[in-house]
Amino acid sequence: MSDENRVNSDVVDKLNDYVDKNPVEEDSESNIEITKNSTHLHSTHEDDEVNVLQENVDEELLPKREETGIEKDSLLENEKNNTIVLEEQDNSKDIESVQDKQETDSKLPFKLTLDDDSFIVHPLIEHIPDELEYTCFESYEQNLYLGTESGDLLHYFEIEKSNYMLVSQTKFNSEFNKPIDKIILLPNIERALLLSNNTLTQFLLPEFAPAPNTENIANISYLLLKSYSTNSNSYKILLFLENEVNEYRITQTSTNLVRRYPWKSISEASLCDKSMMIARSNHYELIQARSKEVTPLFKVSESDEPLKPIISSNNGTGFNVVTGGTSIDSTAMVFKVNKSGEIDSGNLVLDRYPDSVLSKSPYLIVNFNNNEIHIYKEVTNGDSALIQIIKSQSKFNICESFKQFECSNIEEAKKIKSLVTEKLRLVPLEEDNGDIFRINGENSYINSLFKLSTSMLLYGKAGIYLLIQKPGILRFDKYDEKEIENVRGYIGSLRGDLTKYQQIEKEYLTALKILLYTLHNAAIDEKIISKWYQVAELVDIRLLLYLLDMEYYGNLCIFNGLKKFIENLKLLKLIHKVKDKISLITLLNRKLINCSKREEIRDYNNVMKSIEMNLFHLLTENNKEITTDMFIEPILNEILLILQEEPEKYSVLLKKIYLEKHNYTELITLFKNEGNAQEILDLIVTKFSELPKAYTANELIEDLIYIINSLPLNNEIIKKTLSVVEKANFNINDFTDKLTSNVEVKVAVIEHIGAKSEVNKEFLLRYYLANFQKELELNNLWENLGKYASEYTSDLNYYKSSLSDFLLIKLKYDSIFNDFLNYIQQIKLLCKDETVDNSNIRLVLDDIKKIDIGNLLLMLFLMPEFIGISDILISSDELLSMYMLYNDFLNIERYLKVETFLKVFNHYLSFSGTPDGVKTVITFLKRNCNTIVDNNMLVKIFELLPDNFSVMSLFDVLFPIIKKREGIKHKYYLEKALARNELTSYSNTLNHFKCQE
Repeated sequence: MSDENRVNSDVVDKLNDYVDKNPVEEDSESNIEITKNSTHLHSTHEDDEVNVLQENVDEELLPKREETGIEKDSLLENEKNNTIVLEEQDNSKDIESVQDKQETDSKLPFKLTLDDDSFIVHPLIEHIPDELEYTCFESYEQNLYLGTESGDLLHYFEIEKSNYMLVSQTKFNSEFNKPIDKIILLPNIERALLLSNNTLTQFLLPEFAPAPNTENIANISYLLLKSYSTNSNSYKILLFLENEVNEYRITQTSTNLVRRYPWKSISEASLCDKSMMIARSNHYELIQARSKEVTPLFKVSESDEPLKPIISSNNGTGFNVVTGGTSIDSTAMVFKVNKSGEIDSGNLVLDRYPDSVLSKSPYLIVNFNNNEIHIYKEVTNGDSALIQIIKSQSKFNICESFKQFECSNIEEAKKIKSLVTEKLRLVPLEEDNGDIFRINGENSYINSLFKLSTSMLLYGKAGIYLLIQKPGILRFDKYDEKEIENVRGYIGSLRGDLTKYQQIEKEYLTALKILLYTLHNAAIDEKIISKWYQVAELVDIRLLLYLLDMEYYGNLCIFNGLKKFIENLKLLKLIHKVKDKISLITLLNRKLINCSKREEIRDYNNVMKSIEMNLFHLLTENNKEITTDMFIEPILNEILLILQEEPEKYSVLLKKIYLEKHNYTELITLFKNEGNAQEILDLIVTKFSELPKAYTANELIEDLIYIINSLPLNNEIIKKTLSVVEKANFNINDFTDKLTSNVEVKVAVIEHIGAKSEVNKEFLLRYYLANFQKELELNNLWENLGKYASEYTSDLNYYKSSLSDFLLIKLKYDSIFNDFLNYIQQIKLLCKDETVDNSNIRLVLDDIKKIDIGNLLLMLFLMPEFIGISDILISSDELLSMYMLYNDFLNIERYLKVETFLKVFNHYLSFSGTPDGVKTVITFLKRNCNTIVDNNMLVKIFELLPDNFSVMSLFDVLFPIIKKREGIKHKYYLEKALARNELTSYSNTLNHFKCQE
């Protein structure tokens, strides 16, 4: 026996065994949701191409739903918690009305056998030419295209929502009446491929006019779309000829043959990734594109006249392949064949051979030639159950269109959408005041997500109809224990990448399931807690606390469809099912406190707060020990707030919790509230390395200021405080700048560290000057200063010390001036390293002038630190007058000039009536003889001398001056004579030259 015959024999044996063991089921409960169009294209890694017969469409090829601007969370963000009452919801009448309408509507050429999870059929175009037999259908944007047996191509256009008009009916080839076998759309390059009479022709989209500059390709038996490349914006197609398969690349401007394959006589084919299922000569075979390996499988049928092969994609996992018996009326089987050629489980037995098969996970839709369409759904272990039969009055074809058709305008769809929205919209658990804006917002949100749409269509002489599956969420309106399995089965069917609507649907049913578990279990124990934990990311655990009469935090919203059920559960007082509330809440807390899915749990913080605050109250009410590891950090803070409401009562516990959790900042706050600055300082010094960085960066400096302002001021406190400032790398000047509330503290700190900044220097200067002035006023120091100044002035000793030195010596031995001198010393130190602009010295002198009497204070401050800049700050004439006032002879000499010599001389003559005065005048003349610059000045001196001055007493002073003046005069005369002689010589020489000429 050949391998081929062996394979076919095995298949027949399997088919017969399966029929015996698995009779066809007529009705089984099941569910589906129609969502996005399953498609034609998906991306591949080779040449950035998109493989054609896959389930996930490229997003750019699908009509995109406009995103709603309403977000569910934001709609209910500020809603308060509410309470409402429940009766069992019953949507069966609404569903039955839709079903009855389908069965009784005389306009529909169908009779539907329905159950709770059935499809509905709605006309898209009811009236199309009934004299034609239709072979294929496609849609693009607002355009529909129908191919016929006679070669007519019908083009319909949507002139308004769901209203189509026939815009053209064109004979594909006027010379023949050959059927249009296939239409394939290439939307990205706005082209369509049409196969008729074994000839491939290209058309323009959307008008379906012949594409220019293209040639027809003849002798084509079959056509497949292989891939799309985003890089080159081109499609690859496979054209099946008698002796080979040709691969073409099509762009907007060209059609080029790129590859040939030696595969002959193929009549049907389907692609899945790099595998291709084909049919030829009554056999199915699997070809691996890369290895070119061909695997024989089984026969199409056992008939002498082979049946038409049927191959369809099985949702991107492989292929659905139909094999039959001896005739079309014989039993047939749909095999699920994977990409490796292996037959998977879950194969389907049919009572006759079908016309076509369409796979739409988890459904398989089978079209028979007896005007019946059977819909099967995959149930357990990959097996399928018949859930619906659609019987039509005439022959219909079934297809999956490129376009997704929304069904919002039909009456049945509107009613279904209203039921779904009412069930799935969120409402506050308590205090629902019927806010119309919130209700409308939620309705809009669900409406924006729920799209009753389909890409599956029925078409034939009686029109074009949408095959729409009703949402399974509407069937769940019972609350007995049996419903748990039904809900669980439906949730299991929601697999893969879910849409937003499917996710909401899953959340609703998961909530229903866990509530049913809670209701029907004898006790609310560890088993129930584990079930709640397992679905914590989908169902809010605070709902369980509400049912157990416990407090919850945050906004808790529930699905409106579950509202009355929850209210009825609340009335049952489920708390009586709980034996040990503390153990139960502790278990729930332990599961959630370190769970891996905490990021997925909505409002996790309020969920944990609700659990742990209830645990805290249970522990305190029952006088149980509380440890910090029972609570997460945010909730521990909440508990601390409660403890802090009675700090005297819970002081020890508060400090213990803070220390155990290393919450030093909270502990510092507690100490501060108690006014315990010393404890704060000790804590900061000993635990500095453990303090949070955020605290040391932002709050520490304020606490140090609080400490140093609160504690008795001494060097130890200042030293500890400044050590922390240094450890924290604070700028010491910034720290002192913040010490504004206590001037004495600021002064002490700056004195301790030294005034290094100009700002701190100025602050200390002003402080010392202010206290300096205060000392003058409080102790009446002016009297003594005046006495000492008078004593100095009357002393005519030319070589006496300066007035400032004299006063400082006197004051040093007068105890009343101790603080006064201390301030002067501090000011001297601050002015020692003066800046270039002398700003501090200017400040001192300006302040002194405001309170000075007779310039005495100014004279005190003309200390060595000021010498050299005094003539900048005070004019030399002003300084001269000051020194003359107090007979500060040596300082007078410093500012003596030619212009002021006679003024000073005349001042000295005023007290020349005494021997000491005469001695002073003579000493002055001797020390400053160089200042007498001319005879007139000398004559003036003689004129001013009083009679009591003898010539002999002045001889030693005046003779050197006169001699010097005569020497200068004699030198002048000599220089004049020499100049005259030189001038005469030049004149004689000039005259001699003139004579020679």
